[in-house]
Amino acid sequence: MHLFHYQSKLNKHSFKMKLHMNKPRNILRKEDCEAIAKLLDSGFSIKDALVVLKEKENEKAFDEIMNRLNDGESLHAFFYLYCPKSYVVLFESMSQCMPFLDSLLTCIEMHRAIEKSQKQIIDGMLYPSLLFLGMIVGMYLFNALILPNMITLLMGFQVETDHLLVMHEAIQWIAEFLLWGTVLLFLIVMTALEKKHIVNTYCFVAKRFPDSILVHSVSAMFARFFLECLKRNVSTQNTLHILSQVKQQPCVSYIAKEIDEHLMRGETLIEAIQKTHIEKALLRFLKIAVFSSSSEEMLEGYLHMVEIRKQQAIKRYSTYIQLISYSMIAIVLIFVYQILMMPMTMLQNL
Repeated sequence: MHLFHYQSKLNKHSFKMKLHMNKPRNILRKEDCEAIAKLLDSGFSIKDALVVLKEKENEKAFDEIMNRLNDGESLHAFFYLYCPKSYVVLFESMSQCMPFLDSLLTCIEMHRAIEKSQKQIIDGMLYPSLLFLGMIVGMYLFNALILPNMITLLMGFQVETDHLLVMHEAIQWIAEFLLWGTVLLFLIVMTALEKKHIVNTYCFVAKRFPDSILVHSVSAMFARFFLECLKRNVSTQNTLHILSQVKQQPCVSYIAKEIDEHLMRGETLIEAIQKTHIEKALLRFLKIAVFSSSSEEMLEGYLHMVEIRKQQAIKRYSTYIQLISYSMIAIVLIFVYQILMMPMTMLQNL
């Protein structure tokens, strides 16, 4: 085991040297890599695939790859140099443990999973978040620019405005509290989720709030990566090595390293999993999967459960935020309506 890790470090150092020295100028697009993988999976040779897919946008990169193949270079040895930046390190790690096509397919599936998860969260939370932010800014501007003029106008009608001044101060306090509280919360969250801080943030949250969204999301991503390697018959040891190199997902890398360290101490896989920072539901699924002949189905079942739970969480967030936003808007509108009606009421009483 120690020899394996030492060899991995040497390979990683060698990889960085080669990448720095041989990095080509022309890089393939993600869609190029996906198309190549589809054709190779359908039985095409790499040269035939390059001929079929060649177009103006990828012509230079394809020509370079074809020339290197014609010079006798192994595709396995240099293709990662032409991959998008987000593929490179992951592809290199996987290529040490599985065939070229499996490495490429796994890399593509992992990135699709990451992008899909991010898109779902953004699509589900963007509108209510912008609505809430717009409500706060609207309240602040209304209270600062419009309401004082309305109160001054009422004073000209000799209307009692003491209660309006109190309301003015209350709205100002609420608007400023929400505005600066939101800005402060945003800064804290963004700082905590930076790559250099996110592992510490995850460990802190996992210990104190094991059922939080962050723990659920990281656990699901780890399960997704683990499943993709399992589908290609990669051993547990090699899978953990691959996942420990996933720089785009520092928490997934941390969990893989954590499990690997426990295994190196002679503990069983179940004992190692129990001591890691993953959610309890995934822990139960992994325990069953270890002794099950259908490990893939177990992990797919867990991911399906996570998908449903994520959609429910996003829906709850959207509902609560919109309810708060519309309620605050309604209160302000009612308040404005009452102010506008006060001169009319006074005239009717004359």
